[in-house]
Amino acid sequence: KAATAEHSYTFAGWDATIVEATADVTYTATFTESVRKYTVSFETDGGSAVAAQEVTYGTSAAAIYAENMRPTKAGYTFDGWYFNDAKVEETDMVQGDMTLTAKWTANTDTAYNFVVYAENLAGEFVEYATIAKTGTTDSEASLGQADLAAIPEGYELDEQNAGNVFSG
Repeated sequence: KAATAEHSYTFAGWDATIVEATADVTYTATFTESVRKYTVSFETDGGSAVAAQEVTYGTSAAAIYAENMRPTKAGYTFDGWYFNDAKVEETDMVQGDMTLTAKWTANTDTAYNFVVYAENLAGEFVEYATIAKTGTTDSEASLGQADLAAIPEGYELDEQNAGNVFSG
């Protein structure tokens, strides 16, 4: 018997004992039916690892959304699992092997620290300020003129020096 997406079949035997035929006789094959199992794999796009799961046909994606199936990624919020660019809803059913991909939203409150150094008359660079900022993960962060107002007395900012970096 041919397998379907939902079931596989294993030959279990004949419906009657096979004996030496003395006339036409019909035997019918019997099969054991079992629900097929599929592998759901996870691509976390830089997030924490999530182990593949073996699930039976028709398993609800709600099982995939169990707490231990939610990866983490520094600076990002997990936005859900996607299959072929469509978000997997908790009511979706597994109908075959599949790889789900994590989608992420960049956090807007990521902490950044700018460490500011000054070169003294002896040519040494000394740390004189750490400026804490917040911004969106993986976006450019910059220092403004107000941040640079704390330049120590006796120093001046050389804005033409290519070694000065005001953003990153």
